[in-house]
Amino acid sequence: SAFINSNINLHCCYQPIVTEEYYNTRTKFYIAAAARDDDDSNFSKKIIHQQPIDDEEEKLLKEPQSKNQSCNNSSTNDDHRYNKKEKQHKLHQELEKLKRKKRYKYKGGNRSRGGGGAQLAEERLMEVVKLWQQDSSQILLTDRAFNIVIMGYAHEAKYDISAPMKAESLLQKMCDELDGINPSRFTYNAVIQAWSASSLKYKTLRPYHAIVRLMGEMQTLGGFEPDTFTYNLVMASNLPKAKKWLTTMKKKQIPPDRQTYHWLFKSYSQDGTKAEEAEALVDELFLITKKKENNSSNIVSSDTTTDLRPHAVWINCVISALAKSSSPNRGEKADACLMQMQKLYRAGQANMRPDSSTYSKLINVHASLQNEKRVEELLEELEHQYAGCSEPELQPTVVTYTTAMKTYKPDKALKLLEKMKTLAAKENRPNVRPNIVTYNTLIKLLVSSSSVSSDGRESANYNKNNMFRAMHLFDESKEVGLGPNSATYAELIFGWSASGVFEAGYQAQELLQELESLPLSQQKGVEITKLYNAVIFAWGRSSPQNTNAVQRAEELLDLMERKCDVAALMEGKAVSELVARTTEKHTITTTCCPNIVTFISVADAYAKARVVDAEERCDALLKRMKRLGITPTRVLYNSILNALAKSCQGSAVKKAEEILKLMDDDVDIVTYSTIVDCYTKCGEEAFSTDTNNARNNNNNTTMSNTIAKADETLRTVETTYEATRD
Repeated sequence: SAFINSNINLHCCYQPIVTEEYYNTRTKFYIAAAARDDDDSNFSKKIIHQQPIDDEEEKLLKEPQSKNQSCNNSSTNDDHRYNKKEKQHKLHQELEKLKRKKRYKYKGGNRSRGGGGAQLAEERLMEVVKLWQQDSSQILLTDRAFNIVIMGYAHEAKYDISAPMKAESLLQKMCDELDGINPSRFTYNAVIQAWSASSLKYKTLRPYHAIVRLMGEMQTLGGFEPDTFTYNLVMASNLPKAKKWLTTMKKKQIPPDRQTYHWLFKSYSQDGTKAEEAEALVDELFLITKKKENNSSNIVSSDTTTDLRPHAVWINCVISALAKSSSPNRGEKADACLMQMQKLYRAGQANMRPDSSTYSKLINVHASLQNEKRVEELLEELEHQYAGCSEPELQPTVVTYTTAMKTYKPDKALKLLEKMKTLAAKENRPNVRPNIVTYNTLIKLLVSSSSVSSDGRESANYNKNNMFRAMHLFDESKEVGLGPNSATYAELIFGWSASGVFEAGYQAQELLQELESLPLSQQKGVEITKLYNAVIFAWGRSSPQNTNAVQRAEELLDLMERKCDVAALMEGKAVSELVARTTEKHTITTTCCPNIVTFISVADAYAKARVVDAEERCDALLKRMKRLGITPTRVLYNSILNALAKSCQGSAVKKAEEILKLMDDDVDIVTYSTIVDCYTKCGEEAFSTDTNNARNNNNNTTMSNTIAKADETLRTVETTYEATRD
């Protein structure tokens, strides 16, 4: 049993090796195959399929053989071969060497048989299971062999999304097919660990639900109560639920350890509303530690799991929570955390030393308050400390400088970018080299900045210059090999959309097309409907200068409808269902479907372009919305009324009155103002278009009626206003 477990353990540590009962003479070849990281190697295939090996290929065995002598050396002495203690000692030494060198770390993908070390170990285990089922008296097989393979899958779950399912299938095999080999608490925890590792990598809730289910099976089928380790894993798989699981632990009197509080603080660091709870928890743990010190002669517990003394990582989590909170005095609270850490460090607590991560989080707090002065003070303090000792922990990183940029004006931020480039190149500090987040931060600063002239109007030239400076950074990020991500494209598209310059529509649509040409993996997290809406809005804002703007906006609307129809057909769902999904809050969908914002943007484009056939175009918009299941809102109706008013066509008055009836009582001051504008502009147009007899009674009546309606509308607004005041 010990020999089988040791061989399987080697597989899980990324050194495939077969059981001695089958292929003892081929052991060294399997080790050599694992040492070669060549997926296309014929050599590996020959080894696995037990084919003869060439002389040249056998030379490749020398290096792996020398590093795995404990596995390769055969002996004629059976007692020596099966000496349990000696074998376990040698295997332990070899595995420790491999862990230190990290030579065989599995990074996903297939080696030569379609899996990692755990997959090969499972194949060997199944061979042993067959022998055991044929004659259990000759082979001693226990749950430990299964536990080793499952733990192998748990390690691979960070890189292989199918690893947790493979681990759970082994657990089910133990429960259903193998009499006498029952899963232990360790077995269940190992499978749960595989799911938990998968959740940390892929950020989905499916592993969490699987863990909760396994915890139930662990109690009902296995008869084991979840322990502290189990609860730590479930907390790690779903951080927002960490507080709930800690409460459950306390009810069941299961003692939390340092790892439990680690995940709790991690959950607090992601939620600004929990900043006060995080501060209170730190004070509580300090108080508990102080009481323990007073009641014990040992100032520091020798058990690192039960010693709940707070350390710098937990305080950093508190500062991160403060950065996300809306508390007006979060800057003072974060500075108090820094002072507390410095005081405890000077008192002898080495694990309380503030490092570059601490300062980066502090800078982020003050950046959220736009406190540029305090940001510069913290940055200078950190740089001064690093210059005095040159310790890596105190070296400012790219995160530190990028966070500081958030409070700067564009020109100052660009100077800091040049400083980062200089430090990385001339002072050999690669960890300050600008990354794509740095460029995205600078681009956001440029596209969001605006210049206000003395008359209060935005300077179009300033916006235009900033957008082209942002595009220069975009091109530079490509040149240095960073590769713009979806956030880069989104910032630029939204920037062009808000700029209002003539080139906005062309630039925004070109960026959108470039983004859609990227692989799907690089489009992750993109709300494509919002980007389409932004491009349509960009065309709309440039429509007074660009005669093609309205046509381009309508073409994009047509394209969005076609994409939505195709997606609905592929998913087998109604179009209205997909459209409703794009309007849900806190939901990111990659499906491109028009929503209410899309139609508002198109209607605004009609108004800005002053299209003369606004009545027909707006009718078509309402019909398309009905097909898609989109309910018109007050904002949309106001945009349509504005387009009708700007068309200056006499027939638009009647259409505007129809729209007003559709709105019923859902009107506001914008509605009334737009109706008055429509009466005055379109009514005057209707009066002046009768060229045959400009002074006849009909025209006089038309003009009088129009003026009367406008006056009536204004009186209605006045009455509503007086009622509101009362």
